[in-house]
Order: sequence, then C-alpha cells, then structure tokens
Amino acid sequence: MSDLIVVERHSSSRSHWGSGSTKEFSITKSGRIRPGHHHQDSSLRRFLIEAFLPQGYPESVSSDYLEYQVWDTIQAFCSSLNGSFATRAVLKGAGVGDESATALAATVSWLLRDGTGMVSRIVFAWWKGQDLDFNNKQWRLFADVACDIATALNMSSALFGDTFYTPILCLSSATLALVSVAGGATRVAVQQHQALRGNMADVSAKDGSQESVVNLSALFASLLILPLVEGSLFLTWVMFLVFTAIHLYANFRAVSCLKYSYFNRVRAEVCWRSLFEGPSLRRMPSVAEANAAENVLPHPLFLIGWRPLPRIWIGRSVSAVPGNVDRGALDCLDRLFEKKLYVVYPSCREASYVFLREVEKGTGDVPAVVQLEALFVALSFHARSSQQMRWPKAVEVDWLLREMKEAMDDVDVKFGTFKAEAEAQGWRINESQLGSGEVRLVSVKNAMPTRIE
Repeated sequence: MSDLIVVERHSSSRSHWGSGSTKEFSITKSGRIRPGHHHQDSSLRRFLIEAFLPQGYPESVSSDYLEYQVWDTIQAFCSSLNGSFATRAVLKGAGVGDESATALAATVSWLLRDGTGMVSRIVFAWWKGQDLDFNNKQWRLFADVACDIATALNMSSALFGDTFYTPILCLSSATLALVSVAGGATRVAVQQHQALRGNMADVSAKDGSQESVVNLSALFASLLILPLVEGSLFLTWVMFLVFTAIHLYANFRAVSCLKYSYFNRVRAEVCWRSLFEGPSLRRMPSVAEANAAENVLPHPLFLIGWRPLPRIWIGRSVSAVPGNVDRGALDCLDRLFEKKLYVVYPSCREASYVFLREVEKGTGDVPAVVQLEALFVALSFHARSSQQMRWPKAVEVDWLLREMKEAMDDVDVKFGTFKAEAEAQGWRINESQLGSGEVRLVSVKNAMPTRIE
C-alpha cells in the first residue's frame, strides 16, 4: 500500500506530510527545505506572524502594507518618546513636586483641558469630516504635524508660569483633538485600503498589536532617557527636536508609499492628462505612478478648504454659487446636459459647479464613474476657456453653450478609452473620492413669479 502524501499551502510556504512518517518539512518559495529539527524555530516564527500580521499575509493585504507599517512603526516610536517629555512637563506645570500647589488647581486645569478637547473634536468632525476621505494622505500628514505642535505646547506649558499654564494646556488639547479626529479617520481609510479580503477587522487588530509593542518599547526607552535629561532643559529640547525630525520624515515616507487604487481629484487629473495631453508616448499611469505624482504635503491654506484650480464643486446646491445665477444660462445648460446625470455650471474662470441629478428610487445614487466624467467635462471646459484673452464680464450664453458642448463632446469621445485603460492598469473605476455633496437637482423650470396676496 502506497504512502499518502498531503501537500498544504500556508501563505508563501508549502508543507508536505507523509502518512507513514513523523518527519515534517516545509518548502519555501525559494525551494529551500526546512527539516524537522527546525520545527521549534518554525513554530516561534509562525506565532510571531500570526500574532502581529493579518491572517493570510502577504496575499491578504495590499502591496504597500509592509513598507507603510515599517515607517508607521518608526513614527509611532518617536511620537511616544516625545510624549514622555511632554508628560513630564505637564506634570511639573501642574505642581507635582511643588508643596505650594493644590490638587484643586490641578483638577480644574485638567477638566478645562478635557472639555476643550471634547468640544474641538465635535467641531472639527463637523467641519472637515468629508474632506478626510478624498484628501486622505494630506490629512494623515497634517495630523502628525499637529501632534508635534501639541507636544511642543505641552512641553512649553511649564515655562510660562501659572498664568499661562491652563490656556496653553487647553490650546494643546484643542490641537490634539484635530489629531484624534484626522488621525483616527485617516487610519481607518488606510486600513480599508490595506484589507484585500474583507479582513479590515483583522488588519485593524494586528495594527493595534504592533502599536502596543512599539509603545512598550518606547516606554522602556523613556525610562532610560528621562533620567539622562533630568535637570537639563537644553538637552530635553534637543532630544525633542531630533525625535520630531525623525517623526515627520517617517510620516512623510509612510503616506508617500500608499498606493490607492481609487480616484480622487488629483489622481484623476494626473491620469487624464497623461493619457490625452501628455507627450507623444501617451499612456495611462499605473496606480503606483499616479500616487507618486500626487503631492502629499498640505497646501498652506489646506486647513480652510483650499482646492486646486480650477475649483470644481460636485453635488452642491444652486444657492451655493456666489453671486446671482444666470437663469438663462442654467436653463440652457440643463437642456444641453438633458441626457446626462449632471449639469456643469461654470461660475467664473476659476470655478465650476456640477449639479448632480436625482436618480430614480431603487437605482441607487449617481455612480462614481459618472461623477468622474462630469469632473473631466468641467476640466476640459476650463482648459478651453483659459486660452481666451478674457472671461466675459456678463455671461454670454451662446459662447458658454458652444464651449461647453465642445468640452462635453470631447470627453464623450475619450471617456470610453479612459475607462478601459484605467481598468487595465488596476484602477477601481467604480469607486472615487471627489468630495461630492448630497444635494441632487430635481428639475430646472422657467416660471412666472407668483403674486403673493
């Protein structure tokens, strides 16, 4: 009777088992055979992989997972060390070690700090909640810069005496609230991108385990470093600046290595221009190339809602258009886009509004691919109009319709090619983050004003 041979695959390795033998060995991708006497080491390695990496790694996560986690580990370690410096300064400012300090004063400062942070989190989530999706990389980097600013404020709180201690602590808490909202939300988006098999919970749990190990390592390092810098304000700040520099660099490298396969405004424009407006050898950029072309450094006016020119607002209300909407132009544009699920209305040389139509109930909302098409129509229109000497002071309906129709026809011809090329490069054409609002256009009608008695 012949032996039974069982071959199993677990991630990147294969295990061979024989029915008549207790001998066990595995074969890696490189073809290396690991005999049975290495079984104990293999078990330890397997435990570490299962404890700190998602099930099925590396096939179950995105290709940028390992690089991102390495840089994220470095930045988390530096952030924890800086946090220990800040904790010491805050406790010193609260009166720890000072016989004249009272517990009531410290409690009041702590309550004011916590209250400021809670209010700030609510306000910031309301103000910038949606923006965290389509500018994920920039907000991720912003959160870490804000974290360093908050740490610096905490460290300086004890330097300005009792008068400014509580206000500085509250300002630091408000800054940390931005970190909490922006950092937490963007972390979820990153983990959603990394999870390829619907295993986001596992990816999140293992990320928490990795972070716990990093924080434990930073804790032991802090126990060694803090006694060395005790009594030396200069050395403390030098160490803080060194760790801050490493922290910022690691964060920059972390967000730069992310390769999102869905379109936001920047990545969509990069791909469109490369395919149709590039040099003679025109082609669709790969996911990695388009992400590399995206600038991850926030614009100086990023926090107050800066957007690249031309500014294109999708899914907003007609009432959001600054100034008076030209009723004749809007009516003509509505008829021009009659067969589309959107209407593009240019408000000036540098801005356009895309009004999304209401779709029939049960058919879902306006698809992401349609919103992407509307974005390209608006971009094409502005590219044409910017070549003119001046933007007309009053809306010239004939000129507007002519330019918009040419832009729409141009996109209609090219968009099928764009979709095919994008899907071939691995882009998820049916998913996008263009910052669309929730207002939907039901109808546009000319009506005589009704007299109110």
